[in-house]
Amino acid sequence: MTVQSDLGKTDALSAVEVAEPSSHGRVKLIALKVAVALVTILLIGTVTLAIATNSWVKSGRIAPKVTIGGLAVGGMTADEAVAALNDQWLTSLPQTLSITFPEGQWEAEREELGAQYKLEVAAQQAVRVGREGGLLDQMKARLNSRRQVNVTVPMDIDEEMLADAMAELAEMVNRDPVDADIEVSGTKVDVIPGVAGRRLDGEATGEAVTAALADPASTTVEAVVQTVEPAVTAEDLSHIEVVLAEYSTKYRAHQTDRTHNLGIAAGKLNEHVLHPGETFSFNGVVGQRLATDGYREAPIFIGGEVEPSLAGGICQIASTLYNVALLANLDMVERHHHSRPVDYVPTGRDATVYWGVYDLKFRNPFKHPILLLADVGGGYVTFKILGSADDNAEVEIPREGLTRIGRETKEIKDPELEEGKREVEKEGRDGWRVTVYRKATRDGKLIRDEKLHTDVYAAQAQVIRVGAKPPEKPEEGAAGAAASTPAKPGAARPGAQSAPGASQSRTGD
Repeated sequence: MTVQSDLGKTDALSAVEVAEPSSHGRVKLIALKVAVALVTILLIGTVTLAIATNSWVKSGRIAPKVTIGGLAVGGMTADEAVAALNDQWLTSLPQTLSITFPEGQWEAEREELGAQYKLEVAAQQAVRVGREGGLLDQMKARLNSRRQVNVTVPMDIDEEMLADAMAELAEMVNRDPVDADIEVSGTKVDVIPGVAGRRLDGEATGEAVTAALADPASTTVEAVVQTVEPAVTAEDLSHIEVVLAEYSTKYRAHQTDRTHNLGIAAGKLNEHVLHPGETFSFNGVVGQRLATDGYREAPIFIGGEVEPSLAGGICQIASTLYNVALLANLDMVERHHHSRPVDYVPTGRDATVYWGVYDLKFRNPFKHPILLLADVGGGYVTFKILGSADDNAEVEIPREGLTRIGRETKEIKDPELEEGKREVEKEGRDGWRVTVYRKATRDGKLIRDEKLHTDVYAAQAQVIRVGAKPPEKPEEGAAGAAASTPAKPGAARPGAQSAPGASQSRTGD
């Protein structure tokens, strides 16, 4: 019994063991079928998505949820998007941009400022959304097409148009500064304050305008304006209280070209401020004398002779300025005399200037600034130097040893001139030698006693041509005829000396 019972148990166990593998197999089979189904569905979906994506890519239409400058263009072609941008986006932009500046503003059209919106480029960029990369990348983009994508409209600036616009704006913005000025009435000096000017920073303003044009919401931009302070301020002139010195020279007003040159140079010197310790340079302030600046030809000294040259007359300005600087007790740094004396200042008190060669320089030795005033009119060149009452002084400019240097006479034989005749070819001139001093006193105390210079104006030899041509022998029978012919009134006698030419008047530039 026991054996049978054990056998029965053994058989039952075997049956159970046989049944269990069959149940696991069914589970695995079901799982396999589900997996196959899912893969099939995924594969079908992928293929479907791939087909749809490929079809969309070929359609050329913009992906959904894409905007250009905030305008919805999803589903449109590039051409349709450009048309929509023209009709809706461009018309929504402010037509003008207001550029503000101190005391005003300028309403300028966007096109006038050079703005050029690239609608076609923006449309092509929108079309490319979701089309970048290969098919797999495009499929991923399609799956993410629910996200909003905005394409900015690119803008180009016509630099030439923008530059023209900035130049036009500068005409409205720019204002020259006004220097502080001086009003002189007798010995009374009043200071008139200056006024600051302004200059448009065209480059910085152009950059600000470009940024504003790129932002459709911008309607106003502030111009970049720089303040330009006067070259001469009221502070500069605060210690200018009295006329330290004044000097005038006479000119011939009928010499219009020369007078014109005097006015140009004086204008460059008028109201020039020389600060304490600063050295003045005539060439540095007046500059090179060029025809483009309006200078004309007028007589000057060249090699001791008077000849026309550009900017003739400038040396009278320099000489007048030299004398007023001496009388104002300024320090002399550089000065040169002419090749011959001039007739508008005493011998030894002239000053010649020549660009790149000769300059007139003096220094302000005072603790306060000084002001130059220049005027040409009524036949006189007048300079004044104004400064502090503390710097006022009594100045004398004595001369000593004024000596004439006689001219030599040089004879040249002329084979073309008959023997016995003499003709003056060059009159020549006497020279001069002089020494100039300066003394200055303040409140009765000697503050300067100096020798300025000794000038030697070289003499120029007189040149006489002496005849060396033998007289011609008269033809036979001609002598009697000549003897019987009465002399005509005023006819020159044979062998008579020609009269010397009139000497040149002593003029200079």
